[in-house]
Amino acid sequence: MQKLEQKNNTIVYIDILLFTMAFLLSISTNFIDASIYNNAILVLMVISVALHMFVKHRLRVKKKIFSLAIVLVGIIAYNYLISPLATQKLLIHFSCFLLGYCICDYDTFEQRQFALRKCLIAYFYILLVTEAIGVFESVFGNFLDPFTVRVYAATYRLHSVFLHPIIFSLMMLQLFVLSHYFIENQIVKSVVSFAAFYCIFLTLTRAAWLTFVIVFVLFGVHNAYVLKEPLFVGKVFNKKRLIEVGIVIALLVFVILRSDLGQYISTFWNRWNALEGSASISYRSSTISAIFDGMKQRNVVQWILGAGNLSAQSLLGNYGIYFGSIGNNVVDNQWLGVLADFGLLGLLAMIYLTFHSIKLFLNKDMDTSIWALSLCIISLLLIAFVCDIFNWATAGCVSFIMFGLLYANIQQSDRGRGRK
Repeated sequence: MQKLEQKNNTIVYIDILLFTMAFLLSISTNFIDASIYNNAILVLMVISVALHMFVKHRLRVKKKIFSLAIVLVGIIAYNYLISPLATQKLLIHFSCFLLGYCICDYDTFEQRQFALRKCLIAYFYILLVTEAIGVFESVFGNFLDPFTVRVYAATYRLHSVFLHPIIFSLMMLQLFVLSHYFIENQIVKSVVSFAAFYCIFLTLTRAAWLTFVIVFVLFGVHNAYVLKEPLFVGKVFNKKRLIEVGIVIALLVFVILRSDLGQYISTFWNRWNALEGSASISYRSSTISAIFDGMKQRNVVQWILGAGNLSAQSLLGNYGIYFGSIGNNVVDNQWLGVLADFGLLGLLAMIYLTFHSIKLFLNKDMDTSIWALSLCIISLLLIAFVCDIFNWATAGCVSFIMFGLLYANIQQSDRGRGRK
């Protein structure tokens, strides 16, 4: 029994290494040819599935993985018949999904939770490095390229190594969530959380600000109704909360003293005031109209199953809608993109993911790692309203790996199990 556990732990660390390589390779697409990432992901997926089949289960095919394989092959085949060129990206997404699934594919609850926790902690440490690069960018006004070790002038919106402020804001939202669950030291937790909030603010991403508020509210609901942690003890603050509030206030004072407070306030209000007549709002309104007008021409099958991956971009191209000067027809709304590409079934899957993640997050019998994963998925699905996150290599990689992790941890036998 002990030898089996040691073997499983060794496999977990190999899986974590594969996950780390996949995520770092996805980040590298901001600096090098994306084809390297695409080919590498397929290789990593094959290694992961081989490990799953030959070492973990010794060719014992589980009903769950068999059903999953049939669904994935069916979706890929349908998309290939419609749009062979767009199928590659879909194949990459499903490879990431399988990577996530294989990480947590164990028969016992305890082993799944051990694998999930180790995976999220590895992800946390990578995000911590990107946070440090983001803080460096804001303090020194320069962007550090970790792949070429060169320094460039920073843009007015923080983006760290992700080269897009919305993607960076998503990563910092997830770092904020993970720091809450995986850092025990209150001082370190407060510093990391505040730095994440600071980076989110400087991305100037309005959707990320709103998502941060929603995540914060969910934390409050979770603490009050699931953990039963009081905000107050008698007439004074809970000691843990008092420490956190004190550190955050001290950090706020430090930031205010080293900069112009009025600049932060004006930046905040200017971003909201810019909504009126905003080019981004106008563009997104145009994409919504174009997508629904284009879908009116579709048949019943295409409404249910969609018209294939990236068909939403084709619809926009037909209407001559392009994003700014870059000449790309991006939807800027992943929910709308999923509806166009994968039909009502795809949209229902997104809705199910959202509500199931909320359900798991508010379930007191779940493990803390499940709570963290659920809230990370909720945050990315909220950001998906203003960004084609699946079409960005980094966000797409993380999203589908997390979906795979979640699928592997949905087990009927878990009901009633206490958290560890």
